[in-house]
Parts: sequence; C-alpha cells; structure tokens
Amino acid sequence: MIFADRIWPVFGEFIMKKKRRIQYLFMAVWMVGWALPLAAQTLDTGIVGTVSDPAGASVAAANVTISNKATGVTRGVKTAADGKYDVRYLVPGEYTVEVQAPGFRTGRRTGVVVQINQQARIDFQLQIGEVQETVEITAAAPLLQTENATLGEVVAAE
Repeated sequence: MIFADRIWPVFGEFIMKKKRRIQYLFMAVWMVGWALPLAAQTLDTGIVGTVSDPAGASVAAANVTISNKATGVTRGVKTAADGKYDVRYLVPGEYTVEVQAPGFRTGRRTGVVVQINQQARIDFQLQIGEVQETVEITAAAPLLQTENATLGEVVAAE
C-alpha cells in the first residue's frame, strides 16, 4: 500500500499534464481553423499600369510614386522590364501617381480614386525631354474598371 501511495500521485499528475497538453493543442487547432477564413478578407485595392515611350516601347526601371492626398503616405515602385507596375493593398482614397525616368519628362496623374476591391489602371506614355519638365493630367472623368467584370458602387454619406 505504501508503494501505491507513492506511485499513484506521480502517475496521476502525469496523466493530468498530458490531458492539459491535449486541451491546449485542441484550442490552438480550433483558433487556427477560425483564423484561416479571415485571411481571405483582405482588401485587394491598388493601382496598376504600364509605362511606355512615344513609340510604344516599354520603359523599364522607371520610378513610380503613389501618394495618398488625405494621409500623406507615399509608396514607390520601379517598373519591370516590360514597363508594368503594380501597387496593391492601398487604403481606399484619392491618390496622385507620378512617373519619372531618365531622359523623359515626368508624368503625373492627380485625382485617381481607389475604391474597395478595385484596381485603378493608370497607363503613362512618357514624352522625351528634360528631367525637370512635368506633364500634369487632372482626372476629371471617373475611371473605368477594365481589370474584371465586377460591378460596384460606393455611396458617400451626405
């Protein structure tokens, strides 16, 4: 009986620790199972486009700067070898897009509105000139969604 009194508490404690580990493992798997669908709820907003020269050839390694007018946040990327750029996961709002490349005039597009789950397509055809010259285009008409066939509308509070 003395032997059983010494062994049973140790064995019982081992069983309880194992049971607690299984509970923690189950809770972790349960939390990950709920978190995975939430990862798909990201905002796929952004600005994409192509930068070309007057002849239509791609301009590689051009600096594209995207600035949010409301927050003042600026993001910059370089165009790929085919002249394309892609800036994703932007906060919905109004942006200014500026493109600079050596030997070309700076191109700028203001009033670019990015809405939830939409990509604005802004293509630039840079003119040959000095680096200091800037061509500014003010967006007056709403942008046409050409990337996919989804329809959407944002209703502003009045």
